[in-house]
Amino acid sequence: MTVITGEERDRYVAVLADWPFVNIVVWEKDDLRKLDEFLPDYSPQFVSELLYEHAASGGEVHRKNEDRDPWKDEWKFHYDVILPIAGKAFYVETRFDERKRDWPKVLIVHIHPPGKHFK
Repeated sequence: MTVITGEERDRYVAVLADWPFVNIVVWEKDDLRKLDEFLPDYSPQFVSELLYEHAASGGEVHRKNEDRDPWKDEWKFHYDVILPIAGKAFYVETRFDERKRDWPKVLIVHIHPPGKHFK
């Protein structure tokens, strides 16, 4: 796992900066359910904003080679963030989708508190 820096980090943070706009920071449907389960008082937009603030203020974002089936055939990496929310450190797994250079996205694909795993 590598902490992203430089141009890659700048691009990632720039996409997160557009969190208020539709289809820029995109939540997978299963993770919307997990968000409702673990943080029922928090909207996806609010957590997206927290993710942006974390990254923009220098919080660590880790890039990990994707070696899991079936995602490894489509994605080279995923990006992990430990995000403090409501007094807990939530694990947030994202994908940085730059396949369309004029419309990059950050996809939120997993979120859970410590000790919980995505099912």
